[in-house]
Amino acid sequence: QMCIRDSDNRVEVLLELQRWGDISSDREKLEFKISQIKDRGGTNMEIGFEKGVEMLTSQKISSEYEHRMFFLTDAMPNIGQTKPGGLLYLNQQAAEKGIYTTFFGVGLNFGVGLVDIISKTKGCSYYTISTGEDFKQVLEEDFDYMLFPIGYELYLKLSKGKFKNVYGSGDTDINTVGKLAYVSTLFPSNRKTKGVKGGIILLKMLSLIHI
Repeated sequence: QMCIRDSDNRVEVLLELQRWGDISSDREKLEFKISQIKDRGGTNMEIGFEKGVEMLTSQKISSEYEHRMFFLTDAMPNIGQTKPGGLLYLNQQAAEKGIYTTFFGVGLNFGVGLVDIISKTKGCSYYTISTGEDFKQVLEEDFDYMLFPIGYELYLKLSKGKFKNVYGSGDTDINTVGKLAYVSTLFPSNRKTKGVKGGIILLKMLSLIHI
């Protein structure tokens, strides 16, 4: 099932919750509604998020299905809750109900710092979108990979040796012995002809590891 909400300083229902089969049968009507979305001013992420959760919780939440919001935003809120802590709390409350969020950052001024914080919630993630073609590629080629996590609460630790710093992980604590990184949710990556897109973690060692 799918629905579409448009929010700035208020929320507008573009598409009520419907079965995907019913929606895709009238694709032109759906495309027209999306094309009517206009920039009307402020950015209130709080009201958009709350209305999305409200709509999903009006349905029966089942562990047999994925309940996920796709949140397209520039992550530059200037109305309502604007602090990372408040938006993180909303996201955590939704996750506890079994509703997870994938944020799509759009625009040259995309507030990646804000989304990086609030998307650390279990089951959540974010993508940066520069062009319409980027968005199309993500939805067509990577859709399944963004919906089905392969692990939660993953810790990476070092059993031997000492390190001074860690590079490549946004959630590290070098004061904890052996702890390199923590990932709330691990998503798979799409394997393509050029390889698998992923990340790398580098350690600045204080002592060598003897195997």
